Amino acid sequence: MKKIIILSAFFIFFLFSCEDYKEADKNDVANIVLTDAIYVFKDSSDPINISASKIELWSKNNFSKISNMFFEERDEKTGKVKISGKARKAELRNNFQKITLQNGVQINIFDDKGRLTSIKSDDIKFDSRAGELIGEGKFSLSFEGSVINGIGLKGNVKTGVYVFDKVEDGIL
Repeated sequence: MKKIIILSAFFIFFLFSCEDYKEADKNDVANIVLTDAIYVFKDSSDPINISASKIELWSKNNFSKISNMFFEERDEKTGKVKISGKARKAELRNNFQKITLQNGVQINIFDDKGRLTSIKSDDIKFDSRAGELIGEGKFSLSFEGSVINGIGLKGNVKTGVYVFDKVEDGIL
């Protein structure tokens, strides 16, 4: 009986100590902090080049914060730009799969024929593997001489299909 009480007490202590560790982990400092940096991310797709005033990397959590960034993805074979853009703030999770871009965001998407689609907003969430983007604020979408302004946007950079929650004005 005495062993069971000691083991139970140890188990409860272990659970609470793990919970405290998880809570402290959220406030951890970055493993790596780069200033005035150029960072190249490459997985199975074409490399993404990022230049930023500050890049903070948390390797344990697979998380990054980036300030004043410019980014560009080029086709490795042709050298043509596929996507480029900028944002004053960005948070990246899961090896660049989940990306949140904020403050002065602009994304430029070039199709196979070199035609440009440009998206501007202050807050965009982007899933890079699926090519999907979503946002609730004001957006401006321009393509082939047309400009559409609206609120709330869902789209896919791979298919080129974009849907506004509400269109405010535009020129087609």
